[in-house]
Amino acid sequence: MPHFEFNLFDGTKRNTAQLSSQGQPVFLFFFVTW
Repeated sequence: MPHFEFNLFDGTKRNTAQLSSQGQPVFLFFFVTW
């Protein structure tokens, strides 16, 4: 998975490297409307 940074709903920033280093599965769901 490429490393990228994103904002959570509470305004904190996370990146995929932090999530994957915790050793737990990561599920990302992207939803858009056109």
